[in-house]
Amino acid sequence: MEAVGSLLGKGQVWFCGLCQYVNLVGTAIGYTITASISAAALYKANCFHSKGHSADCGVYTTMYMVVFGISQIVFSQLPNLHEMAWLSILAAVMSFSYATIGVGLSLAQTITGPTGKTTIGGTQIGVDVTSAQKIWLTLQALGNIAFAYSYSMVYCQPIYAAVESWAAGRWPDSEFVVRQYHPFSGKFSLNMFRLVWRTAFVIVSTVLAISLPFFNDILGLLGALGFWPLTVYFPVEMYISQSKMKKYSGKWVALQTLSFACFAVTVAVTVASIQGITQSLKNYVPFKTKL
Repeated sequence: MEAVGSLLGKGQVWFCGLCQYVNLVGTAIGYTITASISAAALYKANCFHSKGHSADCGVYTTMYMVVFGISQIVFSQLPNLHEMAWLSILAAVMSFSYATIGVGLSLAQTITGPTGKTTIGGTQIGVDVTSAQKIWLTLQALGNIAFAYSYSMVYCQPIYAAVESWAAGRWPDSEFVVRQYHPFSGKFSLNMFRLVWRTAFVIVSTVLAISLPFFNDILGLLGALGFWPLTVYFPVEMYISQSKMKKYSGKWVALQTLSFACFAVTVAVTVASIQGITQSLKNYVPFKTKL
């Protein structure tokens, strides 16, 4: 946001901040859904191995979301990013590990077969889906890709820092807001405002995730809303401003064309994701989503 303000002015900072924090809040909800789906998938895989593929191994995801939320309440109390350097290493190792496992399983399935009949165009229209459904699903897939496009920070920490710095400036003499306690022989810093606010944030995020557990549609919508402004629009505009690029020059036209094309994709994916959520709501029973 500071970089946007220095190059594009204060007006753009508000737009950037709105996009950034809405995207981060949405990501917290999306990660809760993702974690529960992943845990439930592991349970189903073990169930199928032990009971056979004809067994009823369906499982409700609400329990896994609650467990994940409880763990996040604990982790959210880490005071700042300096206390979480180990988490970046763990995340990198895990990301590389599951990507390697995915590639390995795909190669094994392809080599050993049988893989069934496939086509260049993917799912066949009229057999599995209608033409309209295929378009919606394709756009939702683009949203999922956009959601996974850029990871550059420990999510939620910027939200925590923004709210806590604002509260400290608003009530500088409040012990509830600014006083630091040091339990466990001073090895850990505890602040009452941080404890209450971060716990409330995690609870609200978890409840929203339980209420809207539509994995592909929610991730597609979050990816669409954050992709164009944060990944394309602001970097392009900042580069144009910093390089003092002439308006309507060849490079300027190319960059604006790229930005507009990505904006069009964002709009299309947003519409497709909303359509998917609308369809999912027709058969949705609150707090009883089963995988």
